Amino acid sequence: ESLITLGLGSIVSILISALIGLLFGLPAESFGSEILARTQPNLADLGVALTAGAISGYAKVRPKISDALAGTAIAVALMPPLCTVGIAFAQKAWLFGGGAFLLFLTNLLGITLACILVFIWGGYYRNPERMRQGLTFFLLMNLLLGIPLLISLMNLVSHARTEGLIRQLLARGTVTFGQKSELVDMKVDWNNIPWSAEPSKIILSVRT
Repeated sequence: ESLITLGLGSIVSILISALIGLLFGLPAESFGSEILARTQPNLADLGVALTAGAISGYAKVRPKISDALAGTAIAVALMPPLCTVGIAFAQKAWLFGGGAFLLFLTNLLGITLACILVFIWGGYYRNPERMRQGLTFFLLMNLLLGIPLLISLMNLVSHARTEGLIRQLLARGTVTFGQKSELVDMKVDWNNIPWSAEPSKIILSVRT
């Protein structure tokens, strides 16, 4: 019953956000930082999900703590990536939508695993064998999910280092930047598809 509820809620959320995406027709190139931030999940997001899950689980096993805390923590973790999936799919931005769905899975599995651990700590189980099976399953799922998240984190660090190197080269390796002109802003459109031959693009805003 919980899986059916979760599945239907997720589908409805994606459909509503896709409808809003079609209504406004905002192209993928104009997506703001709030959307883009949810399209490239990494290992840090799994840590946030585990923390949110632990807080939510603790709120459920302690009667004096309001259930609103658990509901808020889960809603903040699950709804934004689902809405991003719908908006991205509405504009056929499949890569963005896939990244946002990966963030949704990260948050869902991380919250579930943390809640299981808190419930075990609180003694909320009857069958030790079923408890071990559930814990083992979600541990494996989180470990498998950690592989693409770790790769994404490494790419993020690599991109940040490369962007810093590019800024240094522009400042030191040219006769204009820093003397006759000023680098106002730099944006790099990274090509994150391994099998694509499309190069990454560097966009410079210069004041001269």
